[in-house]
Amino acid sequence: MNYYRPEWTCGRYNPKHHVALMYNLIEGVSFFFEAESALIVGIILSHSRNDKIDIEKILSQCNIESSIIFEFLEELYCAGLLSKQLPTPQIIENYRIAFMINSVNDSAESDKSEHVSEAEDDYNNAIKEDSLCSAVIELTYKCSAQCIHCYNPGATRNSTEVDRRKLSDELNLKEYKKIIDELYNLGCYKVTLTGGDPFSKPIIWNIIQYLYDKDIAFDVYTNGIHIEKEVQRLIKYYPKSISISLYSGIAKDHEFITRVKGSFDKTLSTIEQISSFGIPLILKCCIMRPNIKSYYLVENIAHKYSAAVQFEVSLQDSLDGDHCVSTFLQLPQEMLEIVLRDKRVPLYVGIEKENYGAIKRTATDKTCHAGETTLCITPNGNIQLCVAFPMILGNVKEQTIKEILTDNVLLKEWIQTSLNDFEDCSRKEYCEYCVICAGCNFVANKTYLKACSNNCFIAQCRYKLAEKLKKGYDPLRGRDVIDCLSEFDNSIPILKRITHNG
Repeated sequence: MNYYRPEWTCGRYNPKHHVALMYNLIEGVSFFFEAESALIVGIILSHSRNDKIDIEKILSQCNIESSIIFEFLEELYCAGLLSKQLPTPQIIENYRIAFMINSVNDSAESDKSEHVSEAEDDYNNAIKEDSLCSAVIELTYKCSAQCIHCYNPGATRNSTEVDRRKLSDELNLKEYKKIIDELYNLGCYKVTLTGGDPFSKPIIWNIIQYLYDKDIAFDVYTNGIHIEKEVQRLIKYYPKSISISLYSGIAKDHEFITRVKGSFDKTLSTIEQISSFGIPLILKCCIMRPNIKSYYLVENIAHKYSAAVQFEVSLQDSLDGDHCVSTFLQLPQEMLEIVLRDKRVPLYVGIEKENYGAIKRTATDKTCHAGETTLCITPNGNIQLCVAFPMILGNVKEQTIKEILTDNVLLKEWIQTSLNDFEDCSRKEYCEYCVICAGCNFVANKTYLKACSNNCFIAQCRYKLAEKLKKGYDPLRGRDVIDCLSEFDNSIPILKRITHNG
């Protein structure tokens, strides 16, 4: 029996810890392996895509009965990690079609929104002491949209302001290849390509090709505008998942936010095309005043195209100090209270949730694990903890990534930080209702130890709402969330940048 390593697979073997991770990128699933099974997977991954597997090599290097090895190879075949034929375009198309047919009935039960699978989590835990697992690469702050809530530095709020999102010192292709080589050598098995819109940077195709050649899985976060005519080109590289920003099911509401006429149809066309290939698709929707009456329609579109949907009510001000978003776009308490009663929203407050949605924490808990197994690289080469946590650790133009991370004082201080070190977080009665974000703290206060007022506001709203529900009062008053939201005035003034200096 011949087996081939199909082109829709990638993964990583760590010989030091005897573990492996392998992806079936057509089905969007990953698998974790240990001990001898990890060694076998490691040998498989040492073959190039579409190569015939050297069975003799596996038999000679593994101290296992041949019958058990062949049983394991058959299991890998059933999981789509091996093929018994050399994959051809027709075989690949048939596989995609069969998967999409089978997944239609499972779409309601499956959760495609998780960026970190259980298998990835197991692999990360096994190697995190001495390996970098993943990275976010912000290719550019340029974008084919002009979203009014954009937090990237230099973003504008109206047509009279000068867009300063393009950086003159953005990394070039040679530098990105060097970075990807470094990431791979540090153990990285997955990256997320984002921006701005990553497809606003022409060399993205060279970068994707290089990631593919290095066997590094990649996620993409885009607005779907620029890529509309090139979806089929992207699919050939088997992205692990694609996330697309969609702010409403109504064109005028979506385009009020993007400030680009025709962007709704372009984004919807991209969503439809991606869905036709069965790629794990996530629709991301920030809820703000302008789309308060139509954000929920994104869920209908997600269902139509077998996508997951992620709603977000916590908006972030610009990384360059502009407070326009929190001033004009953040939901006021009366609106937020209704939205928090919407089960579609992750911060939902209700009797069905344990502790009404409150999270019990201890003083030794960490807020997140940014910087431990993952990091973010900005368009000009700065290394920071994550996209939302712009504490700069160093720059790849001046040092290697390993040099930046080794004995880095800022990084060590952060990794050793627990809730007990924060000035306010976890000390108030409403803090149990807060999704504490050290990055938001840092952006707002230039220190991650001081609470961000925007997050405190949301936490207080959730706490007050929970207390009302406990006493038997529901702000919905027996009505549907949609009906309640329809009564609000969601108009906003002409937007402008707001800084501490005016």
